[in-house]
Amino acid sequence: LQKKSADSGVDVSVAEQQMVADAGVQRVGEPEDIANMVAFLLSERGSYLQGSIVDVDGGKTRTL
Repeated sequence: LQKKSADSGVDVSVAEQQMVADAGVQRVGEPEDIANMVAFLLSERGSYLQGSIVDVDGGKTRTL
């Protein structure tokens, strides 16, 4: 975000808003988003998953 901000000459918060709008997601992902998925996959609740690809990207990747 800092590079995008510097390159485009806008405030970091504006660069973030532009990035979210360009990506078609609701917000910028946080490290906790990945951590929550990892915790689920390692838990008993995720024990039946096998050979899956899980996109933790706020819906940016459009797949079926």
